[in-house]
Amino acid sequence: MTLAPDAVASSLLRIVDALNYPASRCGPVTTKWLQVYPPNQTTPIFLAYKTTGCSKPVQVLTVSVVQPGAGGSS
Repeated sequence: MTLAPDAVASSLLRIVDALNYPASRCGPVTTKWLQVYPPNQTTPIFLAYKTTGCSKPVQVLTVSVVQPGAGGSS
């Protein structure tokens, strides 16, 4: 997808509360940021985001496909 100048695109990020998982399965850790790779880029953007994440391989983040437009919530 290629956007026209000044056009916008969006993607829905879903975050599960890591504390919903047993500590032995999650390995709770404090996070300070999200690392985001914009489409077709190899350099990440770091967004401040303090929460509890998991140090073990538990899926707490999912992201939808980037779509043209401002998007919304679901």
